[in-house]
Amino acid sequence: MRDMSTWLAKMMTAKGGGESVLVQQFTHRLVALARRQLPQRVRQRMDPEDVVQSVYRSFFRRLRDGKFELDDSQDVWRLLAAMTYHKAAKAVRFHFQQRRDARRDAAFADASHSGATPPADPAPTADDLATLYEFMEQIAARLPVHHRDVFLLRVEGYSIEEIAQRVNRSQGTVLRVLARVRELAAKLLEEAE
Repeated sequence: MRDMSTWLAKMMTAKGGGESVLVQQFTHRLVALARRQLPQRVRQRMDPEDVVQSVYRSFFRRLRDGKFELDDSQDVWRLLAAMTYHKAAKAVRFHFQQRRDARRDAAFADASHSGATPPADPAPTADDLATLYEFMEQIAARLPVHHRDVFLLRVEGYSIEEIAQRVNRSQGTVLRVLARVRELAAKLLEEAE
């Protein structure tokens, strides 16, 4: 740090660790700020405390690297608040992107309040498994031979990268094949209705 103030220097060298003093002084306000910045749908996925922890990690790393010139506690507060605001905004953008859009999350109804009966035992029955295997066979039968391996490897739990290596294709090709499988599965489900 180039010109760290006496206040911050004293705080960082305080008995018991200056970092903990700083954290105790600002955490409550930073968590409240993060909570205000994160919509409810995002807070279901990410706690405001997670944002604040990330802020502290960045702040202390950059502080050790001498990236800040701070004069008093108000400068520290403004910096931490700005970092919290930006990290929360980044989290919102991340969780509202197309495939992971938090606004599309379906809320789970509380069966005790809605009057609905709780779901049955989640374990599949023999009939359920037979239906699943039959459906998977229908999908495999309609796929070109070179796409079946991709489908079956994915069903077995292999990652996209592992499948690409095993079938000697690019990851993009594997993803396109799996998109085709999803389309085919949707079409088969429509036909079954």
